[in-house]
Parts: sequence; structure tokens; C-alpha cells
Amino acid sequence: MTGQPLATSGELITVVIGEQRFAIDIQLVREIRGWTTSTPLPNAPDYVLGVINLRGAVLPVLNLAARLGLPASEVRASSVVIVVDLVGRTVGLLVDAV
Repeated sequence: MTGQPLATSGELITVVIGEQRFAIDIQLVREIRGWTTSTPLPNAPDYVLGVINLRGAVLPVLNLAARLGLPASEVRASSVVIVVDLVGRTVGLLVDAV
């Protein structure tokens, strides 16, 4: 795989998915947003919740729990979408808390 490394700064942001905690390099995080209803995509994998409009850009939103093989997170008003740049692509990751 080519592109930017996944860990570069040594500073991490902790996210909660269910009862587990995970860390993401803070330099990969563009912003943290509250949950916004996404537009579903037909025939997308089950971990793809859909897309949202982020200041004119189409942003796919992934359920990080489902992508990691954990029970899928339920979307709640308190859910958070972390917008990250991963290997040249910008995506939203749904998590339970930051």
C-alpha cells in the first residue's frame, strides 16, 4: 500500500466503540462532527452507512465497529463522526464517543 503512514505524530485521539477504546493519530483527523443523517448507497457493503455533504464534497461514512468486525454501533443523537484522511481519501468514521 502506498500513501501516507497511518501513525505519524505520536499524539492520539481516543474513540469509544461499545465497551472498547481505540486510538487514531490526531494528524489524520480533519474534524469531529455530530451525527448527520446520511444518504444510503445501494449495493454498498454493510459497514458503509452512506454519504453526507461536507461543504460541497461527498463524504462516505463508515460504521467503524462494523468495519472492524464488531457488533455495529447503533446510530444515536450522541454518536460522533470523525472525519479523517486515510491514504489520500477522506472518510467519516461513526463512533460512539471521543
